[in-house]
Amino acid sequence: MRTVIIVIVVAAALGAIALAVSNRLSGSPELAAKPEISLLQSVEFRNRGKFPDVRLIVDKNGAYCSAGIISADGKSRVWILLRSTQPPMLKKLPNLDYRITQQEIDRLTNECIVSNEVSAELRSHIG
Repeated sequence: MRTVIIVIVVAAALGAIALAVSNRLSGSPELAAKPEISLLQSVEFRNRGKFPDVRLIVDKNGAYCSAGIISADGKSRVWILLRSTQPPMLKKLPNLDYRITQQEIDRLTNECIVSNEVSAELRSHIG
């Protein structure tokens, strides 16, 4: 009988801990954003060093669409997730300056769904 009571108490305690951890983690915006940030990192890695003369690369991966834009100094490529589902709604790496043309923005909006936040970001770099 005593063993049964101990097992019940331990099981209840473990259940309460698991529920508290689950609630805490599910409310974490950083945790919720990790899959999208990881996706963007993998896109950057997969395309690193490829197509150095191409100003704009569009990478489609399932429901996600990313844009790789040559940085302003021409030495790197900035990757932007065009439509995030979790905050922050703008995911960009690395955080470098870049220039984009209106024609390139039009291409992105024709090929992919672009969020309002990303659209504003892109328009702020027209040049």
